[in-house]
Amino acid sequence: MVSTSKKRKGKKKMTDEEERSELFTPGESSSASNPERSSYTPIFKSLPGSIQTKFHAQYEAYMKAKEDKSLNPRQALDFLECLRHVQKYLSERSEQLQRRYAVRKALMVMKNAKNSNIYSLSQEVYGMEKENDKLTIDAITYNIVHDDFKHTSAYKQLLVLYEMRQEAKRSNKMKELEGEVGDISFEDLLAKEKKDSTFWTLSSGKLRTFGI
Repeated sequence: MVSTSKKRKGKKKMTDEEERSELFTPGESSSASNPERSSYTPIFKSLPGSIQTKFHAQYEAYMKAKEDKSLNPRQALDFLECLRHVQKYLSERSEQLQRRYAVRKALMVMKNAKNSNIYSLSQEVYGMEKENDKLTIDAITYNIVHDDFKHTSAYKQLLVLYEMRQEAKRSNKMKELEGEVGDISFEDLLAKEKKDSTFWTLSSGKLRTFGI
């Protein structure tokens, strides 16, 4: 039997590109139109097809503007809204799964549970753990995309505009800033952006949270 230490020693560490390829899939657009554009598109395993399609369209538009160095605050706001929609779905899905998991685990430990019920509940719990694995991967994918987005100048400009609009509210000068990002009020969106959100994962049969 090979020892654990030898296994760890012999395991090759994944490069950033290899790790990225595990979470991203080759995009539909050909690199011939823009050789410098990344051929990888984020895939969220837990998203419904309709949300996935909308995200891909927004992501392609975001990447094109970013690589053309034409990304502006208005486009950044559109992409941020899209990201938050994805995050909201994944977060709500994880909360639903967490509640179901807690109920099923409680039923499993009941002394009067029948063997047939135990088997059925075990199958349900196993299925939930598999779904949780997908949500965990999706959270990592979200973090990669979101962290990349936060480094863009357009995103930083959004935060500056947010602070300016907050100050303008206090000094009644909102009309001077209305043209920066259109008529859409984005205070709530950026306020939420500054707050920590959490996802959860299963570890040794227990729930734990981690930041996203």
